[in-house]
Amino acid sequence: MLTVARLTLRRLRSEGVLCLGLSVVLTTATLLLCVQVEAARSSDTLGRWMDLVSYDLSALVLVPVLVAIVIGTSVVASEFDRATAVFAWSVAPSRRRWLLDVLFVGALAVLIASLPLAVAAELLTRSVGTTAISASLISLDPSAALVLARAVAAFGVTAVVGFVTRRSLPTFLLGMLVTCLLLGAVEFGFEAWREAAALPIDPSVGGLYFVFNRVVEGNGFLILEPYGLEPAARTGILVAQTAATLLVAALSVVPAVALVEERRPA
Repeated sequence: MLTVARLTLRRLRSEGVLCLGLSVVLTTATLLLCVQVEAARSSDTLGRWMDLVSYDLSALVLVPVLVAIVIGTSVVASEFDRATAVFAWSVAPSRRRWLLDVLFVGALAVLIASLPLAVAAELLTRSVGTTAISASLISLDPSAALVLARAVAAFGVTAVVGFVTRRSLPTFLLGMLVTCLLLGAVEFGFEAWREAAALPIDPSVGGLYFVFNRVVEGNGFLILEPYGLEPAARTGILVAQTAATLLVAALSVVPAVALVEERRPA
């Protein structure tokens, strides 16, 4: 595995530096925004920061998926595109072992690049506090677990697309399309579940509710959203959605692992 891992990491140097650099820049910008949001909360000027918070949350959700697609394109498709698949197979015990090794290394690279963004999304959501009436512009839950799960799923789908197409550019474009379709279907299904499980919020009664990913407090203040999820229901849906998103990655990879021994280089 070490030989395959070294070869894979060497091939991912350019993409890895680019993706990790983007992750560091966006994470740093988010941490600075958290400081500003905390100060705005204490001075009752939070409202003017909410548009920027929405843009930043959208970026924190989308960038890990984009990073995963870039790495997923490079980890398998480039072996065929550069005609190095035969050499890569020759240094591994089997083609299946080679594929498992490169998928493991690629997934690890995706997690390393995405973890700071997932933590930053969680910190920004908490910095906004219980009075937030805004989410990401694309209406995707920026919870850390889902940010990481979406990245892993996008990587798995794109890597398998690369195994089929054996060309980098078609893999990138088709991987992006298939990822959007599959993850979009998951998001649509769980959004319907959230709406079905939501309960009417009574602003005059104390208690915490989740409106999408945001916590709102029923403490007598006006709450713009009429419905919300109780914490236990929100936790259950979040766990189920994370598992379903990871299942997309697993179901994508299994056929490729099963058929790789029959694959021939281009």
